[in-house]
Amino acid sequence: MYESIQREELFAICSIFPDLITSVNGIKKLHIPVDSVRDLDKANFPVQVSLKISSIIRPSGLKKVVIIHLSCSPTYPETLLNFRIKGDKRVTKTQISVLHDVLKQLAETMRGQVYINVSISM
Repeated sequence: MYESIQREELFAICSIFPDLITSVNGIKKLHIPVDSVRDLDKANFPVQVSLKISSIIRPSGLKKVVIIHLSCSPTYPETLLNFRIKGDKRVTKTQISVLHDVLKQLAETMRGQVYINVSISM
């Protein structure tokens, strides 16, 4: 049951946010498009996804980059999603802490529901 839920959520992530994904289950950037959930039949479970999120600082035009590593426990979504956040040198510890707190609160609020897509959409 949990495996099929995670497979469906991974499919949604790969479909909606393909440019943000840096790796899935330790495999660097998917090189083939994921057209259906069946394309993920051989994916390892529980799911682990790394995402690279960038924002441009105005007016300098410099980028801030945050890498979020998400990993599901074998019983996700009944258990909380685990995540680690790394920022480049332009991202302060305070900003990482705030992002961590927001994601943790979201995870606790949505326990029992799939919510990786919700957290990425923020």
